[in-house]
Amino acid sequence: MSEIYYVKQYISELDIKVLPGGMLVKSDTGMGATHFELVSPRHSIVVEPIRVTAASKVQSAKSDKSYLQDRIPFYVGSAIGETPSPTANEISQYLSDKNKVYKKFICVADSLHKVMEGIAASEGFSAAQFFMLIDEVDSIQMDSSFRRKIEDCLDYYAKQPSDMRAMLTATPLEFSNPFLKDEPITRFQMNKSIPMPTTFVNTGLWWQCIISRIHEIRETDSDKIVVVLNSIHYITILIQRIINSGIDTEDIAVLCSAQSQEYFPDHFEELNDTVFPKKINFITSAYFSGYDIKENYHLICYASFLSDSTMLSPAQIKQIYGRCRKPFSVLSHLIVFRPRFPDRPQTPPKKPKKDREIKFVSTQGLIDEATAVINIEKCFKLNYPKNQVGGLDILNNFRAILVDALNDKNLNSVRINKEKMVISYFFIDSKVENYNVYLTFYAINADPVARLTEAGMTVTVDRFYSEEKLQPGESTFVNIKKSKLIEKLKSLLQSTEIEITEEFEKMGKSNYPLLSKRILSFIIQLKYYFPLVDVIKEAIESMTKDGMPRRDNRAFNNWLVKKYFQTADVNTPLRIFVNHFFKQGEMLTSEEVASRMKDCIIHAQLKTLIGVTSKTLITTDGKNGKELVTLAGNFIELKRHRKQGGGSLFRVIEVFSVMPKRPLSEVGRTIYELFLSNDENKIAFG
Repeated sequence: MSEIYYVKQYISELDIKVLPGGMLVKSDTGMGATHFELVSPRHSIVVEPIRVTAASKVQSAKSDKSYLQDRIPFYVGSAIGETPSPTANEISQYLSDKNKVYKKFICVADSLHKVMEGIAASEGFSAAQFFMLIDEVDSIQMDSSFRRKIEDCLDYYAKQPSDMRAMLTATPLEFSNPFLKDEPITRFQMNKSIPMPTTFVNTGLWWQCIISRIHEIRETDSDKIVVVLNSIHYITILIQRIINSGIDTEDIAVLCSAQSQEYFPDHFEELNDTVFPKKINFITSAYFSGYDIKENYHLICYASFLSDSTMLSPAQIKQIYGRCRKPFSVLSHLIVFRPRFPDRPQTPPKKPKKDREIKFVSTQGLIDEATAVINIEKCFKLNYPKNQVGGLDILNNFRAILVDALNDKNLNSVRINKEKMVISYFFIDSKVENYNVYLTFYAINADPVARLTEAGMTVTVDRFYSEEKLQPGESTFVNIKKSKLIEKLKSLLQSTEIEITEEFEKMGKSNYPLLSKRILSFIIQLKYYFPLVDVIKEAIESMTKDGMPRRDNRAFNNWLVKKYFQTADVNTPLRIFVNHFFKQGEMLTSEEVASRMKDCIIHAQLKTLIGVTSKTLITTDGKNGKELVTLAGNFIELKRHRKQGGGSLFRVIEVFSVMPKRPLSEVGRTIYELFLSNDENKIAFG
C-alpha cells in the first residue's frame, strides 16, 4: 500500500515536518521536494544527477538573505563555475561549524563517498543521523553514464535506517532489485497538473523538420530555442546546416558531457546558471534532468527508433519539459517522432529495407543471465581458493576480463563491487524499460499519442514535408579523435626514423584511437622492412577517404593484416594456412575465396591477432563475403575473370612472399634498440 498526499502546488503546503522514507513519487516536476528536505530540521545528504544542480542549489541558498542561516547547504563535487571542489579538511570544518545547526550536504553521485568518509572521520556524527535523498533516481537509472555511480551510492543507501533514506522521482520505473522493491511508496499528487501543450510530427525527415521549426521561431520570436538531440553525429549535421543557412555560429551552444566536449570545440558549454547560454541550445542526455531553468524558451525534442540513444520515452520527455520552473514556461513544444517503419519493398533484386529489431528481454531472464555469470566466477574461485597462482592475482584478472567482455557486448548485467561480482539491477531495469518503451511507443502497432497523453501532455498532431536533402558527404560523421590522430601522424612525416620511434613510444602511453600500445609497437618494428615515413603514409591513407577520416576501421585493419603478412615468416600460422587453402593456378568463385579466407582466419586465429571483433570476418554471405575477398587480396595475387551469365572467377596467381629486411645501416634505431641483438628485433604483433 502507498500513501497519497494531495497538494495545490508545493509539498511544503502539507502539515509534515520532514519527508518520509522510501520511494517518493511526485505527479509533477517542480513540486519543491528537494527544497523541502534542505530546509527541514534535520541533517541531510541530497544526491543530485549533475553538478550544476547541486552547485546552483548551494549558490541560491547563500545568495538568499531570507534563507535559514543555520542550515546553509554545502556542495561536494568537482569544481564548476565559481564553485570549487572542497577538500576533506573543508568538509570537516563544515561539520564542526556550530553555526550550522543542521548539516546539509548536496553532492553528485560519484562524490557521495567523500561525504560519507568525512562524516565517518568526524567527531560527534554518524551516517545514521543523516537523511539520504537520491533525487531524479529514474534519470540516473536510465542513463548509462550515471548508472554505475548510482549503484555505488546504493551500497551507502542500503546501510541507512529505513526512515532515514528516500529516492525521489516524478517518472517512476519498475525496480528489479529485491531490496528496493520492498521500499514503502509515498505519492505527492498535484490537484491540477501543469498543462504541457505539445505538437507531434511523425516524420522520417527529422533534420529538415527541426531546421524548419528553428527558422519559423526566429522569424517571429527572440526567445531561446532548446533542441533535445541525444546524438553527437546528428548534432554535428544540424549545426553545419544551421550555420550554412545564415545563423551566426556564436548563437549556438551544445550542452553535453565532458567526455563529448572535444567533438564541439567551438560550441561546447556547461550550464552554470538557471538560464541557457545561447540563443540555440542543443542538449544531450547529460542534461535531460536534474536542473532548473528560470526563463521562457521553445522546446524541440527528437524521439527516434533509429538508435537506443535517441529513443526518448514519454517519461523522459516529461522530465525534459519539467526543467522549466514557474513562473516561466515552455513557449512551444515540438516532438519530431520517427517510429519503427514496416519493411519497405525495393526494386528486385534488392532486398526490402528493414529497420533494426529490438529483441524481447525480461527481468527474470536478465537476472538468470547475471546469476549464471556470477556462478562462473564462483566455479573459478573454487579452483584457485587462495586467489594467487605464480604471484599473479588470477581471480581478479579473470573477473576483469569477464566483465570487460560482457561490457563489450553491452551485457552489463553484472558489476564489480568491492572485488566481488554482483548483479547490476539498474542495468536490468534499463534494458527492460528500453524494451517496454519500444513496444508501447515506437513499435509499428504502438499508439505514441496515447502514451504522451497518459504522461500529461495535450497533443496536437501535425504533418511535415520537405524535398531538401543532405549533400553527398554531408552525413559523414567526422570523428574528432581520429582527425587528431591523423594530424599527429602527418606531423611526423618530416621526422627521422629515430624521432618517429621515440614519438610512437610516447604515444603508446596515451589513449589514441586505433593505435594501442601493441599496434604502435608493431608499426615501429615495420621499420626493419620499410622506411617508417612510407609506413605512416600508408596508415594515413587507410584511415582517410577523400581527405576525411573514414567512419569505420575496416580499411585500417586490412592494412595492418597486409603489413603483418608481408613481414611474417614462412612458419607463421597465417602463412601456413594461406598456402594450404590457396594453390597456385586454382580457379575459385568469389564464394570459395570468401569461404577459404574465413577458414584461414579461424585456423590462424587472425581475429585475435589483430583485435578485430567485427562479425564481417567470420561470415561469408552478402557484403561480408565481398569484404573477405578484399581481405584475401592482401595475401594472394588474384586475377579476376568474368563468367558468362554474371559472376566472377578468380585465378590464384601466387601467394605474396615475405618481404626482405632492410640493411640495419639504413634503419634509424634508438640507443636502446642499438643494444638489442638482431634476433630481438622481431615483429611483436603476433
